[in-house]
Amino acid sequence: MFFKHISKKSRGLKNKQHKAFTLAEVLVTLAVIGVVAAFVIPGLIQSYQKHVTISKLKKALSVGNSALTMAAIKHCGTADLSCIFTNLTTAGDAIAAQYNVVKNCRNNTGQGCFAVFNINFDGSSEVNFDWDNDNDYYKFITADGMSIAISRHSTCASNYEVPNSNSPTSKTCGVFFIDLNGPNKGPNYDGKDVFRFFITSNKAPVLYPRGGWHDNKNGAGNEATGGDHYWKYNSANRCSPSGSKGGNFCTGRIIEKGWTIDYY
Repeated sequence: MFFKHISKKSRGLKNKQHKAFTLAEVLVTLAVIGVVAAFVIPGLIQSYQKHVTISKLKKALSVGNSALTMAAIKHCGTADLSCIFTNLTTAGDAIAAQYNVVKNCRNNTGQGCFAVFNINFDGSSEVNFDWDNDNDYYKFITADGMSIAISRHSTCASNYEVPNSNSPTSKTCGVFFIDLNGPNKGPNYDGKDVFRFFITSNKAPVLYPRGGWHDNKNGAGNEATGGDHYWKYNSANRCSPSGSKGGNFCTGRIIEKGWTIDYY
């Protein structure tokens, strides 16, 4: 009986051994998994990165609108920014004071508050913007790692671009640039981590997205054809009316397409 038991066990082990994978089968399986992962993982990473970008941009817009409103009420007594946009330094100081600022470069140059960024959202252009070394921009870094640069157009009397008194851009004070990742982290591309808004003061202080419908010179164009500055709807992978990969109008595309990044 004992030997029979051993014999049965031995046969059972042999059967189990026959069911095991061979080395070749394991290698083929790993190769297939590797190929699938090579196609799937980059897409998942990009989807996640876009999700993070949208979340940061929504937060930046909300905090920016609150900062403009508080600055207007504190310094002007009304929901009108014109009293602080008499010059760039006054406007920048008033707005920066509404943030938790870890570094304020004001409109000095070479202080490291804003990275050099590429005009194209894929980095293909040789044109780079360097606000850090331009004293026409007021720059600071917030506690959550974002860089902000502010330029001044006028005392909020600039009509930019639609000649319509009801347009939020009929009283534009300046331009508001946000680098979501700050000066020390890439990719530093316009439309990928750097986004543009107008600082407007029509019925209330509002950051209006660059490239949005009201950024449409003389009201020309429509959703199918785009306009002078309005992002071009019928160009699937572009933010620029010219059809290039220029990222300066991507903010309008993202917001007007329901907070979606679909151009890369």
